[in-house]
Amino acid sequence: MNEYVLDACALVAYFNREEGWNELWKLLRRTAGANTKIRINAINLLEVYYGYCKSPGQQYADRVFDIISELQITVNNEISNTLLKHAAYLKTKYGRMSLADAILLAEASVNGGTIVTADHKELDKVDIDGEIDFEWFR
Repeated sequence: MNEYVLDACALVAYFNREEGWNELWKLLRRTAGANTKIRINAINLLEVYYGYCKSPGQQYADRVFDIISELQITVNNEISNTLLKHAAYLKTKYGRMSLADAILLAEASVNGGTIVTADHKELDKVDIDGEIDFEWFR
């Protein structure tokens, strides 16, 4: 089974129709098949929801949240001790990155999956190491 872990920027690009949004659309279409699973950690989903609450507002953020719930995206609402410790390890290893990015990396590393992102500034150094798989959409 192919498993993908979404970064917040992937969903933002999708909803804002930013460059590369169609790559996520294609990925979502593949989930109709039994061999593809897409998930996001609740912390990364919080980033998406928060961003839309700030602008254009909570009503739009709620609508986006509802659409995400309807898509075939599994939300991991649990931060296990293993995930928590691995996120701390990765944040320490790779230096300056957001806590949400550390959770994203740990989600893929601990629970398996390829990260879908466009966040080169923060994550290129991780990709270069080759420990975690990435699918860049721009």
